[in-house]
Amino acid sequence: LNAPDKLLYTCRLLRKALGTTPSIVVTGQTEQLAALNSMLWQFSAEDFIGHCWLQQPAPASQQQQHLMQCARVWLSSSPLPCLRPHLLVNLAEQPCAGFEQYQRLIELVGASQAEHDSAQSRLLYYSERGYTITRHGLQTATYLHAAARNRILSMYLSYKKYVLKYITRQMPHLHSTIPR
Repeated sequence: LNAPDKLLYTCRLLRKALGTTPSIVVTGQTEQLAALNSMLWQFSAEDFIGHCWLQQPAPASQQQQHLMQCARVWLSSSPLPCLRPHLLVNLAEQPCAGFEQYQRLIELVGASQAEHDSAQSRLLYYSERGYTITRHGLQTATYLHAAARNRILSMYLSYKKYVLKYITRQMPHLHSTIPR
């Protein structure tokens, strides 16, 4: 919940999930997938996220079939044609047909009220079918990150004061040359 930039967060999620998940399918609108495809190519030089975009339902060439077999991340407007059902990431506004075949499903929800309302109806759809829903809000993580940053800054400033006091006492002739 509350992803300020869903596609950027999707890139981060994919990078992290690839450490523990054999295969991931990302489904959504064609425009979303095109933008995500572009972002994945540019996301991180150190952590390239290799992926395959299944754009057409038409039979793939032999080279495309090989790429599909090797890829661990697939972008597809429908999760049905995918080979290994481990994790499904849904960016679409409606529940995915065929989500039942996946071991896990992640619904990414933006910060707008419209996205929250849409997500609520999808979560209701899943829970009516007997699936357990676990919510993860991003505001909490952001707050904790900011709190940790503030604590580190506070510790640094306290340490800087301590060092300045020590230098002032022990080496008074250097006191005037220290930047503050």
